[in-house]
Amino acid sequence: MIEITDRTVGMWFAATGRGHDFLMHCAEITPGNFEILSRIRTYAGPNTDPFDGTDTKQWFRCSLFGDRAMAIEKCRLVFDGMRTAFNVEADEVLYESEDQFFAAMKTKSWFHMRELTLEEYEKEYAPINQGH
Repeated sequence: MIEITDRTVGMWFAATGRGHDFLMHCAEITPGNFEILSRIRTYAGPNTDPFDGTDTKQWFRCSLFGDRAMAIEKCRLVFDGMRTAFNVEADEVLYESEDQFFAAMKTKSWFHMRELTLEEYEKEYAPINQGH
């Protein structure tokens, strides 16, 4: 799960057109310390419900050290590779304010959001965030 907070720098998305999509979130954890959390989703079939648990998701985490401009540049570099490898468009939304970010995200067909109880969060996502 990706948590959007005021530390969010931006999100990037690309659908490969081959039954997969790639999502990346960048956040500044502490000044100059950025965390990139990415996931690749493999679609289980024609069902488009992102919360039904049938798709396979692989999560990846890495860190970058520098400033916001450098972090954005590195994330864009990853998606330049996606554009080249799969000949697809990548989508980017940078975080300037909560209102601006969510207004932009709500226009994206790939953005799905739901509220979770603490119990649901711990059951579904705590294993992904262990050691975080």
